[in-house]
Amino acid sequence: MKILIAHLDKCGIYEGPTEVVANLDKELRKLGQQVQTFYESDEEALKSKIRANNNWADVLVVVGYLGSIATESFWLHKPTIWSWDEVPENHWNINDVPLYNRLHDLSQQPNVFIVTGTKDDANVIEKIYKRIDYIVPYGIDYEFYSVGERWERRPPFKILQVGWLGRGKNQQVTLKAFGEFLRYIPHSSLTLVGGKIPLGSGPEYWNECERYIRENNLPASMIGPLPKEKVKEFYYWADVSINPVNNTGGQLTIMESICTGLPTIVSTKFVLRDIVKDFCIVTDDYMGALKEVYKDWGTHHLRALRGKEWIRDNFTWPIWARNILGIIKEKVSED
Repeated sequence: MKILIAHLDKCGIYEGPTEVVANLDKELRKLGQQVQTFYESDEEALKSKIRANNNWADVLVVVGYLGSIATESFWLHKPTIWSWDEVPENHWNINDVPLYNRLHDLSQQPNVFIVTGTKDDANVIEKIYKRIDYIVPYGIDYEFYSVGERWERRPPFKILQVGWLGRGKNQQVTLKAFGEFLRYIPHSSLTLVGGKIPLGSGPEYWNECERYIRENNLPASMIGPLPKEKVKEFYYWADVSINPVNNTGGQLTIMESICTGLPTIVSTKFVLRDIVKDFCIVTDDYMGALKEVYKDWGTHHLRALRGKEWIRDNFTWPIWARNILGIIKEKVSED
């Protein structure tokens, strides 16, 4: 099978969709497939590369909704699979109306098939686009994150949040909860690991977080993006991971956190809340959750370790890639 993978990245940061693309490429090659992968920041450049490979490829897989608009030249000939980790309309902006209209038109083509990773996103897609073809949960690099050394707990109580800084991740909510928690446990620290989004309100949000830390004299650090090896070290160094994410994205970092045995707190809007509720704390009372983990860290560590076992059996990149390949073979055989 000759598989073309495409991703349009206008943010310029290494984020979830980029991780998805890299692992889909790697795992499909392990499964004996021929793969070409294109990352572009410009829509026209991505369209050009797709057109140049129309005759070569049997199928096109586009990761992320932004790249889906670059597929017009392909679906006329062969199957196109849209793998959406987020729903476009969850990022509502009046300037994006032309993009949404184009996606609606393209989604009605008979050779286009939409895949998403969660029931929440599938429900929204079905409501807006009047169809959803497959739900295939994503994965993490279990072999990499599952092996590490957890340090002995000692002050300060170390709180961690991983993810690009923006309203979707709600670091300002974390900062507020941390400020309240300091009155309960003064010997605490907060580390925010994640990059600045260069577009839209991203730079402003980063500056607002810096200002909040400075004005409230918080023992908190914003250390920017890090390679996965360093992120893994932080998972094993920290005492708790906090993730007041909105109803889109954030799956990979939260599952990585659980996989390392780190007590983890997520919001009630997290798209995999029904899956992780037995392995972490699902709440919007972040101050209360931090106190709960502090008082009974061992119990929440054991909950995360049970989650680690579930991830091993259900939420890895090889499992996800095999499922995607099954869809590809089905659609190519029908073509």
